[in-house]
Amino acid sequence: MQPLVAGVWGAFFGTAVLMFAGAVAAFVRGLRRVALMAGSASILFMSFAATYLGLIPFPDVASRLRAQGTVFIFSAVLLGHLVFAMIGYMREPQLARRRRTALYGYGIVVSGTSFLLPAPQGFDLTTVASFLVGATALVLCIYRAFRGDRLAGIAMLGVVSICTSAASLTWIASGGNVSVEVNAVGAVAGMVYLCVIAVVLWMRFSYLFELQQVIQHGSAYDPITRMRTHSETGNMVGLAFFDHTQDGAQVGVLAVSIGNLLLLERLHGRAAVNHGLFVSAGRLRRSLPGETEAGRIGEDGFLVLVRNVDKPMKLAELGREIVERLSRPVALSTSADPGELESGQANWVAQVGVGIVVAGSDVRPSEAIAKARTMSRAAWGFPSRVAWQDSSGHVAEAPQLASA
Repeated sequence: MQPLVAGVWGAFFGTAVLMFAGAVAAFVRGLRRVALMAGSASILFMSFAATYLGLIPFPDVASRLRAQGTVFIFSAVLLGHLVFAMIGYMREPQLARRRRTALYGYGIVVSGTSFLLPAPQGFDLTTVASFLVGATALVLCIYRAFRGDRLAGIAMLGVVSICTSAASLTWIASGGNVSVEVNAVGAVAGMVYLCVIAVVLWMRFSYLFELQQVIQHGSAYDPITRMRTHSETGNMVGLAFFDHTQDGAQVGVLAVSIGNLLLLERLHGRAAVNHGLFVSAGRLRRSLPGETEAGRIGEDGFLVLVRNVDKPMKLAELGREIVERLSRPVALSTSADPGELESGQANWVAQVGVGIVVAGSDVRPSEAIAKARTMSRAAWGFPSRVAWQDSSGHVAEAPQLASA
């Protein structure tokens, strides 16, 4: 192996070893699923590269081809699992279980079938099946990216990188004279893939670490939602109304109330409630456009302010999006033990209600907020869970845009 080729692949294996060390650190902290995913990704891809580069001796060509095919298909299956988790296809526990079973079952069936065929044909089967998993993952990433998923672009980079590295390694393993550029592309693409996986798993690690801190505190601990404190929310309300209603502009007030937190606490304890508030606050932040402000209100809700309201129907659509986001199922932890954070025992769907008030200069902030909170509780009885005040002054279900 040429010195330059040895150098680029040495950098790749060094990156993989660092990723494995991070997996060990996560395991020590009790985050076993993160550690398992990171460790599996690094070990499988190192084995994949070592097998295709000829660094592992085999007694004959048939054994080498079967080993290459087996490692390739399970590397692809693990890639599919990671990508599906990144772009949100593993959120529902029951659906995630079925998809994992189908994905790993696909790998086992393809690998088993390859052993029933002659070694060259079995290798071709696993190669095609592996690239098919990569192509499927890429299509799903593109689809999710167009729908605004913020992690889909990162996942797409990871899929393209590993497919490029796998194509380069397949070319190298086919024999003959291979240029240094092909080796460099394969090694660099492999490092990019490992870096993408490391970034995503670090995001998961930091999320779980923060969640562990959150669950140990009560609802008065404001970092539980990473939002404004109650006093800061009061200042936010005062500034919004003083700065805008004085000029004749209207302020949109959206109160978001969660109706089943008390039941959740009785069934699963305070830790599950803290986790539920933490997840709900994160989902709320991700669903709000840039011109809005949000904060805590009471022990079971949030307050959203929209300045310079010119089209109240947009508030209704924002309310519907908030309900849709916050009402997604989630598996909540019932303990702050690090080993149990990733295996949520409480399956929960938030009972969300949104009340909408458009306030002008003639409305006191406290009155607007109290009215919005009352409407948010009344909204629990509406199919859309969104309520506002109609033209006659009565609380009614907010209409939906004709284009929606």
